[in-house]
Amino acid sequence: TQYIQMQLKWLDANHVRVWWYYVKSGARELRGDFRVYTNKSGHRCFHTGDQSKDFITGKMSLYFLKHFKKKNS
Repeated sequence: TQYIQMQLKWLDANHVRVWWYYVKSGARELRGDFRVYTNKSGHRCFHTGDQSKDFITGKMSLYFLKHFKKKNS
């Protein structure tokens, strides 16, 4: 079984860089930079793909960042 971890790096208060980390092989694949926003329910989240087109085709994923916050250094 291939285990995959999502690794995040906050670029600023409203953007994250995301990688897939393949545990078995140790390889890391850059997925991209994404805008983090707050939805109508007040939850922080980001989505991959073009939300206006890819929602219909199923090529979009939505991720919620319930326990993640940008820490000020």
